[in-house]
Amino acid sequence: MVKVKSNQMADLIVTDIREKNTIFDKEKMFGKGHLGSNVQVIYQDYPAGGQTQILRGDFTLSTLFPLPPYDFAKGGSAKSPVKLPFRLQASTLFVNGYHKLYYKEKAKKMQRNCAVLTSHWNVSDLKIPEELEAEATFEGKGKGTYFFDYENHCFVSSQVTLHTKMYVDLKSDTFKSLNKTTVDATIKIALKLMKVEEE
Repeated sequence: MVKVKSNQMADLIVTDIREKNTIFDKEKMFGKGHLGSNVQVIYQDYPAGGQTQILRGDFTLSTLFPLPPYDFAKGGSAKSPVKLPFRLQASTLFVNGYHKLYYKEKAKKMQRNCAVLTSHWNVSDLKIPEELEAEATFEGKGKGTYFFDYENHCFVSSQVTLHTKMYVDLKSDTFKSLNKTTVDATIKIALKLMKVEEE
């Protein structure tokens, strides 16, 4: 089934999926049977022209070493869309948001002439199709400060804080103890250039 929405996008939906699962640990089997809804959303928000949005393939890498999509001078900024895959039951949904990069100033770092970049991102727009019985929310936010050696074209340091909150309720009658998942995590990363090797 193709469901066309008011924003001229469409969801491709399959409703005749049957899925069986067996869940166990090293000592015992918890149970077996059908887990979750029979509905599977194959692709969410497919555009009329057939061209899907390019994903930020490795979001973690882009938060550690962000580069603007175009050149900008001190005081400038660049905003990029972010679209992350989100698995819910057998469905692939997407969380939408943005990443914004600012060129704050020039400064010295480790005897290098650097551009000081700051960034923040918010990836929290998750819409659950009404055909799915499950509930889910996702909130990904963060900020970073970066020193980029503009003469030698390399990052000198990165300091990043990522905060992720997620809630999932599968609403399954089979494995009730496994229905709900809650994540509330903060990750802080600091990277420093050690040396540059050229062949």
